[in-house]
Amino acid sequence: NAQVSGNAQVYGNARVFGNAQVYDDAQLQKRSDYLTISPIGSENGVFTAYRSKGGGVQCNRGCFHGTIEEFEAEVAKTHGENEYAKQYQAVIELVRLRFGQKKTAEVFVGGNL
Repeated sequence: NAQVSGNAQVYGNARVFGNAQVYDDAQLQKRSDYLTISPIGSENGVFTAYRSKGGGVQCNRGCFHGTIEEFEAEVAKTHGENEYAKQYQAVIELVRLRFGQKKTAEVFVGGNL
């Protein structure tokens, strides 16, 4: 069920499996270039984060696709401070640690989680 589309590239010893979705300018060269967590959220879905060609991090969860900052804003909008928000906040922190990302200004993007 894994999906790779757009200009995304998977090569070297990187692997994409399960329900992972990799899009746009993803560039997966090694296993440490992506992170998949499942089940998570109110739908027990799959969350995937991956390094983009520009060095940023893109995230997929359900029909959401965007940056880690956009994901964080969408979590706050959709879940407020409920148990799912707390799960996602832990994942967001893990993604930032894994990919060396610092928190930046919040950005809103619509979509369902």
